[in-house]
Amino acid sequence: MLKNKFSIIAAATVLFIASCDVLDQAPQQSVDSGVAFSNQTGANAVLQGAYNSMQTLAATPSLVYPELAGEYAVHSGSYPSWAAIDRHTLLQDNAEVSTAWQNAYSTINIANNLITNVPLVNDDGFTQASRNSYVAQAKVIRASAYLLLVRFYGRVPLVLTPTVGIDNSAYVSRAANEAAVYTQIIADLTEAYTALGNAGSRASAYVTGWTALALRARANLAAGNWAAAEADAKSVIDNGPFIMANNYSDIFEGSQASTESIWELQFNTEDTNPMSFWALPNGAGGRREYAPTAAFESAHDLTDTRYSVNVKTVGTTKILGKYFRVDDSDKIVMVRLAEMHLIHAEAIARQIVTTYDALRAQEALNSLNVVRSRAGVADRLIAEAPTGQALANLVIFERGLELALEGHRWFDLKRNNTALAQIPSGEAFRLLWPIPQRELQANPNIADDQNPGY
Repeated sequence: MLKNKFSIIAAATVLFIASCDVLDQAPQQSVDSGVAFSNQTGANAVLQGAYNSMQTLAATPSLVYPELAGEYAVHSGSYPSWAAIDRHTLLQDNAEVSTAWQNAYSTINIANNLITNVPLVNDDGFTQASRNSYVAQAKVIRASAYLLLVRFYGRVPLVLTPTVGIDNSAYVSRAANEAAVYTQIIADLTEAYTALGNAGSRASAYVTGWTALALRARANLAAGNWAAAEADAKSVIDNGPFIMANNYSDIFEGSQASTESIWELQFNTEDTNPMSFWALPNGAGGRREYAPTAAFESAHDLTDTRYSVNVKTVGTTKILGKYFRVDDSDKIVMVRLAEMHLIHAEAIARQIVTTYDALRAQEALNSLNVVRSRAGVADRLIAEAPTGQALANLVIFERGLELALEGHRWFDLKRNNTALAQIPSGEAFRLLWPIPQRELQANPNIADDQNPGY
């Protein structure tokens, strides 16, 4: 990764700040960092720019790509770059491979500018509490971007300072291993949680302390830190202000902003979410680039109330249904309480794979059944989980239905060592994406450090 570039080719002395209408910011396209951080107003505009960049990263790269790579969504449109994700035939010059990387590092660079420059802003009215909050929010946003990167590409470059110029010292090598990336992610989330504390309302449009803790549970699960993941998820469940929504549909339909949402990215008809465009058929204003598979439909029990939300029929065409508004105003639910119950259940299951404990297994099932009960399906019984791995398999199955189209499926399959079955060629190296060709060409420190097999 080229450290001193904000976008792949932009000069580092210019900080890009896009308009984020939903957060009531005046449109700005490019602002010198010295001007942007001259006072709290400028710093706030950069913070809104970070959320705007997160909107871009959260839509297609974070939500669609992991679903296409799994077994519950299929490419149904005309983009060959999307088809390659579905078929696991990615090459290093694939447009989506580059898009995810670029969007993530653009988001990281805005966060890095905030983390570095907010403490230096010369504005007496900018309180220390506000400064701490801005930096903490930026750390959560940076951690979110790195969590996507490490799970797609493996040991990515860790760029932790803002862009300031371009010279040979600016090139950053890839991290020594994935563990180093996870260590940074968890450090960012821990520091943010310490700064923000047990504060924040339900369905917050902004990062809160609860967001940091919930995402740390997710990161610890991804990193294999089972006990830490269990503890973090349990803390959100027991101590947070979040309540499971009465109906699954409340989370995604109506006004959204459900009682179980921990963080929701906001969109409206001016600041639009493209997810429905990719889901809806041509006659309804979309492209239908992805669609539900027969396996996804049949995975739902007949009584499962999630089916009507997960799969909608538009005319005679079935679509993945969580993002469906024709005016593109769907909010994106970034993290919610149901995921915490499922993390809690899986983290326990992973800890009893070697030495089974029936009492702990039942504790995990209790969390799992909170989710199933709301969906109108029968509780899982201890007889269905005679081993830790069998219990983990039940949780992974439930995550596929409960968290459908929320950006988890491919990563869940990888964590459960069942992803290889989705790769027709059987080539295990395809469990990781290739480093984009343009990055290999631009950065001599990674020119010969492509992921094996590509």
